[in-house]
Amino acid sequence: MMMEGKENATVKRKRTGRPSNASKLMLNVGDPLPVEGPTRRRCVCCAKVKKEKRTKTVCTMCKIALCKDCFPVYHT
Repeated sequence: MMMEGKENATVKRKRTGRPSNASKLMLNVGDPLPVEGPTRRRCVCCAKVKKEKRTKTVCTMCKIALCKDCFPVYHT
């Protein structure tokens, strides 16, 4: 009876190596949301066109400062 159990047993192996792309995508579940940060920082998009615009709005996913005008444009 003991021998019969060993013959039909399956071995689960631990997966090693790099995680799949599907597991990386699960980290970004949800939409980027603007929240008010503690300090005023330069908007990343406005700074690229040499515009001095400071904002407290920060993206929850990217952790970068974006003014309310640039936020929807940056994430499309």
